[in-house]
Amino acid sequence: MTDTAALLTAPALADPSWADRVRAVMPETLLDEEEEFDEDRDEDQARQDLEALCAEVLADERAIAHPDWGALVRGVVALSVDYRALTEDAYGEALDPDGAADDEGGVVDLITDFGLSTIGLAFGLLSHPAAVRRVDWASLVRHVLEEKRRRFGTGAFLSEGWEECDALFASEVVRAHPEARALHALASEILPLEGEPF
Repeated sequence: MTDTAALLTAPALADPSWADRVRAVMPETLLDEEEEFDEDRDEDQARQDLEALCAEVLADERAIAHPDWGALVRGVVALSVDYRALTEDAYGEALDPDGAADDEGGVVDLITDFGLSTIGLAFGLLSHPAAVRRVDWASLVRHVLEEKRRRFGTGAFLSEGWEECDALFASEVVRAHPEARALHALASEILPLEGEPF
């Protein structure tokens, strides 16, 4: 992992290549295809590095204020695996994620045990008050929700991110946002939320 503090200096943030420098620190993938079904593999360093990058750089108000921050959040989401693609690789058939409760072949365990969904990380970033003040905040929340639906379906069995989404909509700053009610309604279609309704 690089020196993340160096990415938050004023000169670094003013550099037109700042977002590219952050992308260079992001892992290329959370799942090494050669190891994807190896139950004996070590804890995933790529996931740890991504979590550190989110906590140390992307959750910082200086980064959130950067015009390219939204694109980087989308990049975090893009690292999530796709259930259909994984089942096609594993079983020779792409399965519907809404039927994941019946999947006994190990793909669901792979996703949950090794943190191969980044939906929760993205919701965590979007819950920051500085993020909520961004003009693209609502579109970013929609993007994360639609990617959750596309990659993991709407069933409760692959619902990583629901706790972070609940926490997002529990925030008074979020609840005061003019699009919060509509976003919460969309989130309720996709995730098994347990928080207070609007």
